[in-house]
Amino acid sequence: MPADLGRALNLINRLVLERLQIDLAATGDRAEIRLQAPALHLRHEQAEGLLFEEVLAHLSGLPTAPPRGNPVEALVGFQARLNTMTLRLMPELWPRLASFLGQSLAARGGRLVDRVVVQEATVGLGQMVGPALPVRAALQSKQVRLGELECVRVEDVSVRLDDFVPGKDMKAAVEAATVVVESLKVRVFGSFLTRAIETMRDQIPSLVENFALSLSPGRLTISGTVRKILAFNFAVDLRFAVSGQELMVQFERFSLAGGLSMPGWLRSQILGVANRKLAREKAVRIVDDVIYINPRKRIPPGLKVAFDFSKFTVEGNDILVELVAPPDRRQAPVPGPVVSQDGHAPSASQASVPAEADSRPADEANAGEASGSKSEGPGSTSARMLPPGPPVRG
Repeated sequence: MPADLGRALNLINRLVLERLQIDLAATGDRAEIRLQAPALHLRHEQAEGLLFEEVLAHLSGLPTAPPRGNPVEALVGFQARLNTMTLRLMPELWPRLASFLGQSLAARGGRLVDRVVVQEATVGLGQMVGPALPVRAALQSKQVRLGELECVRVEDVSVRLDDFVPGKDMKAAVEAATVVVESLKVRVFGSFLTRAIETMRDQIPSLVENFALSLSPGRLTISGTVRKILAFNFAVDLRFAVSGQELMVQFERFSLAGGLSMPGWLRSQILGVANRKLAREKAVRIVDDVIYINPRKRIPPGLKVAFDFSKFTVEGNDILVELVAPPDRRQAPVPGPVVSQDGHAPSASQASVPAEADSRPADEANAGEASGSKSEGPGSTSARMLPPGPPVRG
Protein backbone atom coordinates (compact mmCIF):
# COMPACT_ATOMS: atom_id res chain seq x y z
CA MET A 1 0.00 0.00 0.00
CA PRO A 2 1.42 3.44 -0.92
CA ALA A 3 2.48 5.41 2.15
CA ASP A 4 0.24 8.39 1.26
CA LEU A 5 -2.81 6.12 0.95
CA GLY A 6 -2.02 4.49 4.27
CA ARG A 7 -1.86 7.90 5.96
CA ALA A 8 -5.14 8.92 4.34
CA LEU A 9 -6.85 5.74 5.56
CA ASN A 10 -5.79 6.63 9.10
CA LEU A 11 -7.87 9.77 8.61
CA ILE A 12 -10.95 8.33 6.84
CA ASN A 13 -11.62 4.68 5.96
CA ARG A 14 -15.38 4.21 6.20
CA LEU A 15 -18.38 5.72 4.41
CA VAL A 16 -21.85 5.37 5.93
CA LEU A 17 -24.88 6.60 3.96
CA GLU A 18 -27.98 6.62 6.14
CA ARG A 19 -30.47 6.88 3.30
CA LEU A 20 -30.59 8.14 -0.27
CA GLN A 21 -33.70 9.26 -2.14
CA ILE A 22 -33.57 9.67 -5.94
CA ASP A 23 -36.43 11.23 -7.92
CA LEU A 24 -36.56 11.19 -11.72
CA ALA A 25 -38.57 13.29 -14.18
CA ALA A 26 -38.49 14.00 -17.90
CA THR A 27 -39.92 16.66 -20.21
CA GLY A 28 -39.47 16.22 -23.93
CA ASP A 29 -35.90 15.21 -24.68
CA ARG A 30 -34.52 16.31 -21.30
CA ALA A 31 -34.41 14.52 -17.96
CA GLU A 32 -33.87 15.62 -14.39
CA ILE A 33 -32.60 13.84 -11.31
CA ARG A 34 -33.05 15.00 -7.73
CA LEU A 35 -30.86 13.54 -4.99
CA GLN A 36 -31.63 13.89 -1.31
CA ALA A 37 -29.70 12.45 1.62
CA PRO A 38 -30.16 13.32 5.31
CA ALA A 39 -26.66 12.23 6.36
CA LEU A 40 -23.44 10.86 4.92
CA HIS A 41 -20.72 9.93 7.42
CA LEU A 42 -17.00 9.67 6.63
CA ARG A 43 -15.36 7.91 9.57
CA HIS A 44 -12.26 6.10 10.74
CA GLU A 45 -13.64 2.83 12.04
CA GLN A 46 -16.32 4.02 14.51
CA ALA A 47 -14.76 7.44 15.15
CA GLU A 48 -16.56 10.30 13.42
CA GLY A 49 -14.76 12.48 10.89
CA LEU A 50 -16.84 14.39 8.34
CA LEU A 51 -20.63 14.48 8.36
CA PHE A 52 -22.59 15.76 5.34
CA GLU A 53 -26.09 16.75 6.43
CA GLU A 54 -29.31 17.71 4.60
CA VAL A 55 -27.84 17.27 1.14
CA LEU A 56 -30.20 18.30 -1.68
CA ALA A 57 -28.96 18.33 -5.28
CA HIS A 58 -30.44 18.52 -8.79
CA LEU A 59 -29.10 17.42 -12.15
CA SER A 60 -31.13 18.89 -15.01
CA GLY A 61 -30.91 19.16 -18.79
CA LEU A 62 -29.78 15.56 -19.19
CA PRO A 63 -30.44 14.01 -22.64
CA THR A 64 -32.99 11.20 -22.63
CA ALA A 65 -31.66 9.53 -25.79
CA PRO A 66 -28.17 8.54 -26.98
CA PRO A 67 -26.48 11.55 -28.60
CA ARG A 68 -26.22 11.84 -32.37
CA GLY A 69 -23.04 13.39 -33.69
CA ASN A 70 -20.90 15.30 -31.19
CA PRO A 71 -21.69 13.87 -27.71
CA VAL A 72 -20.62 17.15 -26.07
CA GLU A 73 -23.41 19.02 -27.87
CA ALA A 74 -25.94 16.72 -26.22
CA LEU A 75 -24.95 18.21 -22.85
CA VAL A 76 -25.75 21.78 -23.85
CA GLY A 77 -28.11 23.12 -21.20
CA PHE A 78 -26.96 20.66 -18.53
CA GLN A 79 -26.91 22.10 -15.03
CA ALA A 80 -25.78 20.62 -11.72
CA ARG A 81 -27.16 22.39 -8.67
CA LEU A 82 -26.34 21.82 -5.02
CA ASN A 83 -29.28 23.47 -3.30
CA THR A 84 -28.16 22.96 0.27
CA MET A 85 -25.51 21.08 2.21
CA THR A 86 -23.97 21.30 5.65
CA LEU A 87 -20.55 19.75 6.20
CA ARG A 88 -19.75 19.21 9.87
CA LEU A 89 -16.16 18.71 11.00
CA MET A 90 -16.58 16.46 14.01
CA PRO A 91 -14.41 16.86 17.15
CA GLU A 92 -12.82 13.41 16.66
CA LEU A 93 -11.44 14.52 13.28
CA TRP A 94 -9.02 17.21 14.47
CA PRO A 95 -6.38 15.06 16.27
CA ARG A 96 -6.25 12.71 13.27
CA LEU A 97 -6.00 15.66 10.90
CA ALA A 98 -3.10 17.11 12.93
CA SER A 99 -1.27 13.77 12.63
CA PHE A 100 -2.00 13.56 8.91
CA LEU A 101 -0.70 17.09 8.27
CA GLY A 102 2.18 16.85 10.73
CA GLN A 103 0.96 20.12 12.28
CA SER A 104 0.14 19.95 15.98
CA LEU A 105 -1.73 23.27 15.83
CA ALA A 106 -4.33 21.69 13.55
CA ALA A 107 -5.62 19.74 16.56
CA ARG A 108 -7.04 23.05 17.87
CA GLY A 109 -9.12 23.65 14.74
CA GLY A 110 -12.29 22.49 16.44
CA ARG A 111 -12.12 25.54 18.70
CA LEU A 112 -12.45 27.79 15.66
CA VAL A 113 -14.73 26.07 13.12
CA ASP A 114 -17.02 23.06 13.14
CA ARG A 115 -19.15 23.33 9.99
CA VAL A 116 -19.43 24.65 6.45
CA VAL A 117 -22.86 25.60 5.10
CA VAL A 118 -23.31 25.78 1.31
CA GLN A 119 -26.34 27.35 -0.36
CA GLU A 120 -27.14 27.33 -4.07
CA ALA A 121 -24.01 26.20 -5.90
CA THR A 122 -24.46 25.64 -9.64
CA VAL A 123 -22.44 24.62 -12.67
CA GLY A 124 -23.99 24.94 -16.13
CA LEU A 125 -23.03 24.31 -19.76
CA GLY A 126 -24.00 26.81 -22.45
CA GLN A 127 -24.60 26.68 -26.20
CA MET A 128 -21.42 25.79 -28.09
CA VAL A 129 -19.89 28.55 -30.22
CA GLY A 130 -17.66 26.81 -32.73
CA PRO A 131 -15.66 24.19 -30.84
CA ALA A 132 -15.78 26.09 -27.53
CA LEU A 133 -18.09 24.99 -24.71
CA PRO A 134 -19.09 27.79 -22.31
CA VAL A 135 -19.05 26.73 -18.67
CA ARG A 136 -20.36 28.87 -15.83
CA ALA A 137 -20.43 28.34 -12.09
CA ALA A 138 -22.12 30.32 -9.35
CA LEU A 139 -22.37 30.18 -5.57
CA GLN A 140 -24.85 32.13 -3.50
CA SER A 141 -22.98 31.64 -0.22
CA LYS A 142 -20.65 29.42 1.73
CA GLN A 143 -20.42 30.03 5.46
CA VAL A 144 -17.71 28.66 7.73
CA ARG A 145 -19.10 28.57 11.26
CA LEU A 146 -18.54 27.57 14.84
CA GLY A 147 -22.06 26.58 15.80
CA GLU A 148 -24.16 29.61 14.86
CA LEU A 149 -21.17 31.98 14.95
CA GLU A 150 -19.96 32.96 11.49
CA CYS A 151 -16.22 32.82 10.87
CA VAL A 152 -15.81 33.32 7.13
CA ARG A 153 -18.43 33.95 4.47
CA VAL A 154 -17.89 33.51 0.72
CA GLU A 155 -20.74 34.90 -1.38
CA ASP A 156 -21.84 36.33 -4.72
CA VAL A 157 -19.51 33.99 -6.59
CA SER A 158 -19.72 33.94 -10.38
CA VAL A 159 -17.03 32.16 -12.42
CA ARG A 160 -16.84 31.21 -16.06
CA LEU A 161 -14.45 29.12 -18.15
CA ASP A 162 -13.32 30.79 -21.39
CA ASP A 163 -11.74 29.11 -24.43
CA PHE A 164 -12.61 25.60 -23.23
CA VAL A 165 -12.53 23.21 -26.20
CA PRO A 166 -13.30 19.67 -24.97
CA GLY A 167 -11.57 16.80 -26.69
CA LYS A 168 -9.77 13.54 -26.05
CA ASP A 169 -7.05 15.29 -24.00
CA MET A 170 -9.14 16.99 -21.31
CA LYS A 171 -6.07 18.00 -19.31
CA ALA A 172 -4.74 19.96 -22.29
CA ALA A 173 -8.20 21.47 -22.85
CA VAL A 174 -8.35 22.74 -19.27
CA GLU A 175 -4.81 24.13 -19.43
CA ALA A 176 -5.67 26.01 -22.63
CA ALA A 177 -8.79 27.53 -21.04
CA THR A 178 -8.95 30.48 -18.65
CA VAL A 179 -10.96 30.64 -15.44
CA VAL A 180 -12.46 34.12 -15.18
CA VAL A 181 -13.68 35.30 -11.77
CA GLU A 182 -16.55 37.66 -12.55
CA SER A 183 -17.41 38.36 -8.92
CA LEU A 184 -16.47 37.01 -5.49
CA LYS A 185 -16.71 38.38 -1.96
CA VAL A 186 -14.90 37.01 1.08
CA ARG A 187 -15.73 38.35 4.54
CA VAL A 188 -13.61 37.37 7.55
CA PHE A 189 -15.45 38.19 10.74
CA GLY A 190 -13.63 40.12 13.45
CA SER A 191 -15.02 37.84 16.16
CA PHE A 192 -13.36 34.90 14.40
CA LEU A 193 -9.98 36.69 14.38
CA THR A 194 -10.33 37.37 18.11
CA ARG A 195 -11.02 33.67 18.80
CA ALA A 196 -8.04 32.73 16.63
CA ILE A 197 -5.76 34.95 18.74
CA GLU A 198 -7.05 33.33 21.92
CA THR A 199 -6.54 29.84 20.47
CA MET A 200 -2.96 30.58 19.31
CA ARG A 201 -1.89 32.76 22.24
CA ASP A 202 1.00 30.47 23.19
CA GLN A 203 2.52 31.14 19.74
CA ILE A 204 2.96 34.85 20.54
CA PRO A 205 6.47 35.81 21.80
CA SER A 206 6.65 35.57 25.60
CA LEU A 207 7.71 39.19 26.04
CA VAL A 208 4.34 40.32 24.63
CA GLU A 209 1.39 40.32 27.03
CA ASN A 210 -2.28 41.28 26.71
CA PHE A 211 -2.11 40.86 22.93
CA ALA A 212 -5.38 41.88 21.28
CA LEU A 213 -6.97 42.85 17.96
CA SER A 214 -9.64 45.46 17.35
CA LEU A 215 -11.25 46.50 14.09
CA SER A 216 -12.81 49.78 13.06
CA PRO A 217 -13.81 51.05 9.62
CA GLY A 218 -10.71 50.99 7.39
CA ARG A 219 -8.31 49.95 10.12
CA LEU A 220 -7.13 47.04 12.27
CA THR A 221 -5.32 47.81 15.52
CA ILE A 222 -2.95 45.43 17.30
CA SER A 223 -2.30 46.26 20.94
CA GLY A 224 -0.48 44.75 23.89
CA THR A 225 2.22 45.14 26.50
CA VAL A 226 5.92 44.45 25.97
CA ARG A 227 8.00 43.61 29.02
CA LYS A 228 11.74 44.15 28.57
CA ILE A 229 13.15 45.58 31.80
CA LEU A 230 10.28 48.08 31.67
CA ALA A 231 6.68 47.54 30.51
CA PHE A 232 5.45 49.35 27.40
CA ASN A 233 1.83 49.44 26.30
CA PHE A 234 1.81 49.67 22.51
CA ALA A 235 -0.58 49.96 19.58
CA VAL A 236 0.01 49.34 15.88
CA ASP A 237 -2.51 50.53 13.28
CA LEU A 238 -2.74 48.57 10.04
CA ARG A 239 -4.40 49.88 6.89
CA PHE A 240 -5.65 47.54 4.16
CA ALA A 241 -5.74 48.46 0.46
CA VAL A 242 -5.41 47.10 -3.07
CA SER A 243 -2.05 47.80 -4.71
CA GLY A 244 -2.07 46.84 -8.37
CA GLN A 245 -2.26 43.04 -8.55
CA GLU A 246 -1.59 42.58 -4.83
CA LEU A 247 -3.23 43.11 -1.47
CA MET A 248 -1.41 45.57 0.77
CA VAL A 249 -1.25 45.68 4.57
CA GLN A 250 0.55 48.81 5.72
CA PHE A 251 1.91 49.41 9.21
CA GLU A 252 0.46 52.91 9.38
CA ARG A 253 1.21 54.00 12.93
CA PHE A 254 3.30 52.73 15.86
CA SER A 255 2.53 54.34 19.21
CA LEU A 256 2.84 53.91 22.97
CA ALA A 257 0.30 54.73 25.65
CA GLY A 258 -0.34 58.45 25.79
CA GLY A 259 0.39 58.92 22.08
CA LEU A 260 4.20 58.77 22.47
CA SER A 261 6.28 57.61 19.53
CA MET A 262 7.42 54.02 19.74
CA PRO A 263 11.16 53.46 20.34
CA GLY A 264 13.03 52.22 17.29
CA TRP A 265 14.06 48.95 18.93
CA LEU A 266 10.42 48.06 19.76
CA ARG A 267 9.26 48.95 16.26
CA SER A 268 12.02 46.71 14.85
CA GLN A 269 10.97 43.93 17.22
CA ILE A 270 7.37 44.01 15.95
CA LEU A 271 8.43 44.10 12.29
CA GLY A 272 10.90 41.29 13.00
CA VAL A 273 8.10 39.06 14.34
CA ALA A 274 6.08 39.72 11.16
CA ASN A 275 9.09 38.89 8.99
CA ARG A 276 9.81 35.62 10.79
CA LYS A 277 6.18 34.48 10.69
CA LEU A 278 5.78 35.26 6.99
CA ALA A 279 9.26 34.46 5.66
CA ARG A 280 8.26 31.06 4.25
CA GLU A 281 5.07 32.28 2.57
CA LYS A 282 5.79 32.47 -1.16
CA ALA A 283 2.69 34.62 -1.71
CA VAL A 284 3.90 37.26 0.77
CA ARG A 285 6.69 39.83 0.63
CA ILE A 286 7.59 42.58 3.11
CA VAL A 287 9.06 45.90 1.98
CA ASP A 288 9.84 48.38 4.77
CA ASP A 289 6.55 48.85 6.66
CA VAL A 290 4.31 47.18 4.07
CA ILE A 291 3.21 43.56 3.63
CA TYR A 292 2.26 42.65 0.05
CA ILE A 293 0.11 39.55 -0.55
CA ASN A 294 -0.16 37.96 -3.99
CA PRO A 295 -2.62 35.01 -3.95
CA ARG A 296 -1.83 34.33 -7.63
CA LYS A 297 1.37 32.63 -6.51
CA ARG A 298 -0.82 29.97 -4.87
CA ILE A 299 -2.51 29.04 -8.15
CA PRO A 300 -1.33 25.60 -9.36
CA PRO A 301 0.96 25.60 -12.41
CA GLY A 302 -0.88 25.12 -15.70
CA LEU A 303 -4.10 26.72 -14.43
CA LYS A 304 -4.86 30.18 -15.79
CA VAL A 305 -7.08 32.35 -13.58
CA ALA A 306 -8.04 35.93 -14.46
CA PHE A 307 -9.27 38.35 -11.80
CA ASP A 308 -8.64 41.77 -10.28
CA PHE A 309 -9.00 42.89 -6.69
CA SER A 310 -11.60 45.64 -6.33
CA LYS A 311 -11.66 45.97 -2.54
CA PHE A 312 -9.54 45.03 0.46
CA THR A 313 -10.58 46.86 3.59
CA VAL A 314 -12.07 46.72 7.06
CA GLU A 315 -15.84 47.10 6.81
CA GLY A 316 -17.50 47.42 10.17
CA ASN A 317 -15.82 44.78 12.32
CA ASP A 318 -14.88 42.49 9.43
CA ILE A 319 -12.17 42.20 6.80
CA LEU A 320 -13.62 42.27 3.28
CA VAL A 321 -12.01 41.17 0.00
CA GLU A 322 -13.80 41.54 -3.34
CA LEU A 323 -12.75 40.23 -6.76
CA VAL A 324 -14.00 41.18 -10.23
CA ALA A 325 -13.09 40.25 -13.79
CA PRO A 326 -10.18 42.19 -15.38
CA PRO A 327 -11.25 44.98 -17.80
CA ASP A 328 -10.39 42.90 -20.86
CA ARG A 329 -12.54 40.04 -19.56
CA ARG A 330 -15.58 42.01 -18.40
CA GLN A 331 -17.57 41.00 -21.49
CA ALA A 332 -17.84 37.26 -22.00
CA PRO A 333 -16.32 36.25 -25.36
CA VAL A 334 -18.93 33.48 -25.59
CA PRO A 335 -22.42 33.39 -24.07
CA GLY A 336 -22.99 31.15 -21.07
CA PRO A 337 -25.92 29.12 -19.79
CA VAL A 338 -28.87 30.62 -18.02
CA VAL A 339 -28.43 29.97 -14.30
CA SER A 340 -31.87 30.58 -12.86
CA GLN A 341 -32.60 31.32 -9.23
CA ASP A 342 -35.79 29.22 -9.14
CA GLY A 343 -34.17 25.97 -10.26
CA HIS A 344 -35.75 25.82 -13.75
CA ALA A 345 -33.41 24.19 -16.20
CA PRO A 346 -33.05 25.73 -19.68
CA SER A 347 -33.54 23.59 -22.75
CA ALA A 348 -30.84 23.39 -25.39
CA SER A 349 -32.45 26.25 -27.33
CA GLN A 350 -32.54 28.39 -24.20
CA ALA A 351 -29.16 27.47 -22.78
CA SER A 352 -27.48 30.55 -24.22
CA VAL A 353 -28.70 34.11 -24.36
CA PRO A 354 -26.28 36.47 -26.14
CA ALA A 355 -25.77 39.79 -24.39
CA GLU A 356 -26.90 41.63 -27.53
CA ALA A 357 -30.36 40.00 -27.35
CA ASP A 358 -31.42 42.24 -24.46
CA SER A 359 -31.71 45.79 -25.64
CA ARG A 360 -32.85 47.20 -22.31
CA PRO A 361 -30.58 49.57 -20.39
CA ALA A 362 -28.29 47.79 -17.96
CA ASP A 363 -30.05 49.16 -14.87
CA GLU A 364 -33.46 48.02 -16.16
CA ALA A 365 -32.15 44.63 -17.18
CA ASN A 366 -30.48 44.09 -13.81
CA ALA A 367 -33.65 45.13 -12.01
CA GLY A 368 -35.64 42.59 -14.02
CA GLU A 369 -33.20 39.83 -13.17
CA ALA A 370 -33.17 40.77 -9.50
CA SER A 371 -36.97 40.59 -9.36
CA GLY A 372 -36.91 37.13 -10.95
CA SER A 373 -39.39 38.18 -13.68
CA LYS A 374 -39.56 36.00 -16.77
CA SER A 375 -41.81 35.20 -19.71
CA GLU A 376 -43.44 31.78 -19.87
CA GLY A 377 -45.51 32.16 -23.04
CA PRO A 378 -47.07 29.38 -25.08
CA GLY A 379 -43.82 28.85 -26.97
CA SER A 380 -41.73 28.32 -23.85
CA THR A 381 -39.61 25.17 -23.87
CA SER A 382 -38.42 25.31 -20.26
CA ALA A 383 -37.98 21.88 -18.69
CA ARG A 384 -40.35 21.18 -15.84
CA MET A 385 -38.66 21.26 -12.45
CA LEU A 386 -39.49 18.53 -9.97
CA PRO A 387 -41.72 19.81 -7.18
CA PRO A 388 -40.27 19.67 -3.68
CA GLY A 389 -40.49 16.14 -2.39
CA PRO A 390 -41.03 14.94 1.16
CA PRO A 391 -37.95 15.12 3.38
CA VAL A 392 -35.93 11.96 3.73
CA ARG A 393 -35.63 10.80 7.30
CA GLY A 394 -33.12 8.30 8.50
